[in-house]
Amino acid sequence: MFCKQCGKEIPNAAVICVHCGVGTDNFRMSPRGIGGGTIFCGYLLAFIMPLFGIISGIYLLLQKCYLHGIIVILLSIVFWIAWIALFLR
Repeated sequence: MFCKQCGKEIPNAAVICVHCGVGTDNFRMSPRGIGGGTIFCGYLLAFIMPLFGIISGIYLLLQKCYLHGIIVILLSIVFWIAWIALFLR
């Protein structure tokens, strides 16, 4: 494969040109994905501290992790009600 910018030959699997630094067709500018640790913390916060679980769920929604974001928010609301019921007995 040849670089679109400088025209020098580069390996077919190259992400950027080693000569001029321009991205090749293999280069994708995509946002960083959400790691499993972030999702796990959201679920954990939903159980232990529901208010922070809701905030974590909103963060997951903003990062386009819709399914986990909605589940974390719903679990936070359920556990918030459960905590209130537990302490108001």
